[in-house]
Amino acid sequence: MPYLKWSIRLLVVIFIVLVIMFIWLVFPTLKDPANDFVARKGTLIKVQMERTVRDKYSVLSDVSLLSSSGLKVRLSYRTPLDKTGTYPLVFILGGHQTGRKAVQLLPVQKALVLASISYPYTAPSKLKGLDWLFFHRAFQQAFRDTPPAVMLALEYLQQQDEIDKQHIEAVGVSLGAFLIPAPVAMEQSVKRLWLVQGAAMPEMVIEHNLKNKIQNDFIRLMTAKLFMMMSSGHYLKPERWLAKVSPRPVIAINSRQDERLPSRAVSALHEAMLQPSELIWLEGQHITPRRRDVLLQLSEIILNRIAMESRIGPRDSMAQ
Repeated sequence: MPYLKWSIRLLVVIFIVLVIMFIWLVFPTLKDPANDFVARKGTLIKVQMERTVRDKYSVLSDVSLLSSSGLKVRLSYRTPLDKTGTYPLVFILGGHQTGRKAVQLLPVQKALVLASISYPYTAPSKLKGLDWLFFHRAFQQAFRDTPPAVMLALEYLQQQDEIDKQHIEAVGVSLGAFLIPAPVAMEQSVKRLWLVQGAAMPEMVIEHNLKNKIQNDFIRLMTAKLFMMMSSGHYLKPERWLAKVSPRPVIAINSRQDERLPSRAVSALHEAMLQPSELIWLEGQHITPRRRDVLLQLSEIILNRIAMESRIGPRDSMAQ
């Protein structure tokens, strides 16, 4: 009997611990963050210029922005050296490793302003073992803060004299393609949205990319579901926001041999795009910073087209 009593007590303790862990992990994500995007964006109260780098055709500026809400945004933008006019702004939200370095990976533009931000993630870049238990809230907050961070960066960029405020385009690449529809839906200054190698149904995409790490189907699916709950992914998924981007144009660029995106999730993204929309298929695999040829191909498609439509010849786009 004493053994049974202790076993029951142990099970009760374990159950209580699990409930507490569940609340600790999930509770902050139960509320829809979209209701707080504007408040979290706040008012821009401080701008710190970190550095400026000048080359033959452009000036690269690294800036830190601080909002009245406490939100901090690290922004990079590259402007043409010629300051005689205003230029279209191409805002890029790339992969989590690329961050604001995206503008440095693309060819220098003589007649476009390129800008990108780093994700507002404050925890260590690499977590081991149970580290995620201690840093999961920073991880959550990074996802929830990305839309207001994009909105704050766009507010600052529109204050710059060289920006054509009537021609602002947003480009989401890889992870950025999942997250950028939400801020674009709320930021009417953006005139067109590009989704590069993105998909809908992020839970399916996560499960697909865990196949080499978790062999058990049930555990892999539950892991993907937990990730979605922790990251507020069900609130931020692109298919929820694309209808609100309309009637502004949306262009999706996907690769036929993309090994990271299941075809069903890609099709779901295309089906969520309302008119006017356009679909461009490329050959090849998923984009990474190391695949320079893919970066150049995408920049040629997107940047040259924007330049041409702005009555700026694509020959003005100079390779770095």
